[in-house]
Amino acid sequence: FNKAVDKEIKGFKSGELERIFSAEGLKVLYSGLIYGGQDLFFVVEKPEFSVRVAKAEEDIEKVFSLRRKVFVEEEGLVNDRDFFDEEAIHFLAEDNGEPVGAMRLIAFSDKEQFFRGLYELPLNFASPDVKKVLEISRVTLLKRARSGRSFLKMLEAAHQYALNRDID
Repeated sequence: FNKAVDKEIKGFKSGELERIFSAEGLKVLYSGLIYGGQDLFFVVEKPEFSVRVAKAEEDIEKVFSLRRKVFVEEEGLVNDRDFFDEEAIHFLAEDNGEPVGAMRLIAFSDKEQFFRGLYELPLNFASPDVKKVLEISRVTLLKRARSGRSFLKMLEAAHQYALNRDID
């Protein structure tokens, strides 16, 4: 918002318009006054939801920050991390560039007799080649992003990742 929105305008307090637009899923690109300051206008866009593999350290930190917000602060869990995080493939979901969700994929390790996920599955479970199985876990979405569409887009990203690597 520019300076015109930061002051009280026609009964709206500072930040109130931003909250209204945000609640509607809109991002303000520009705002201003026209007609000699009599009317306020906005240029808005519907944010784009995207999901990508978090490779950069900055993105990994965003993943853990989101998990901490949801699992520890919101849900009251003691810890949002475990030893699977070291080898996991982490995904970051963004709503118009703002982090809103995360998840991880855990793959089988050659060194183990069991699938290295939260559940110990025998090697012959579900697939003749268990090395082609991934576990999706630690799915996290901020409250404002919790729609079926956001969750499905995250699952689609994991599915596409698996298909591109010949994983069932």
